[in-house]
Amino acid sequence: MRGSLYLGILYADVAIFLMSAIAIAWQKNIASQIRMLRVSGASLAAIPFINGIRSGDLAMVLVALAILVVRSVVTPTLVSRAIALEPPAKPASRRVNSTSSLLASGVAILFAFHVTQPIVAFDATATISAVPIPFGVALVAVVLLISRRQMASVLVSFLLFDNAISAVAFMLTMGVPAIVELGALLDVLFLILVLVLLAAKLRPHLLSTDIDELRELHE
Repeated sequence: MRGSLYLGILYADVAIFLMSAIAIAWQKNIASQIRMLRVSGASLAAIPFINGIRSGDLAMVLVALAILVVRSVVTPTLVSRAIALEPPAKPASRRVNSTSSLLASGVAILFAFHVTQPIVAFDATATISAVPIPFGVALVAVVLLISRRQMASVLVSFLLFDNAISAVAFMLTMGVPAIVELGALLDVLFLILVLVLLAAKLRPHLLSTDIDELRELHE
């Protein structure tokens, strides 16, 4: 793969990764958020796939395919099961509105570009130069974790954060060892499965899965 083609594909993929995060911040409907989470997972998988094809690393390509299945298919499907646990036709509750979420996300992205400048200046390769974007997505996910209230929407934000951290790791190291990435995939998959099963057990006994209401119930 020629250098110019590689750069074009990589930067286009990172742009899609960023836009999917912004779309999640904007969307009120949880089903729409999950669709964007699938896009985010596919975009994440494309990073090691592109690097694996360019370097001829079969293990990295296989890891990319595993990421595609888990991050773009399996975990979003598990979260979609959580939608059935919410009151029907209820939009994703949040502590701030969509406009405020976008503004906060924009500030987080600008901050990410600022704090990662020393890293980019130290090694201005193609992948390192793109690190501020997934780091910014991680900060956007933190903003969403703070502002979202419904269980399924919080799970989407958590998975977006995990995608961003994985993307940063791939770009900084040009791919983590396959066994490490596969272990992390299984950990996240297990965690989401446990949370969804726990919600399924609790939902018949609760009127809402709103986090604030559950906190008030605890108090």
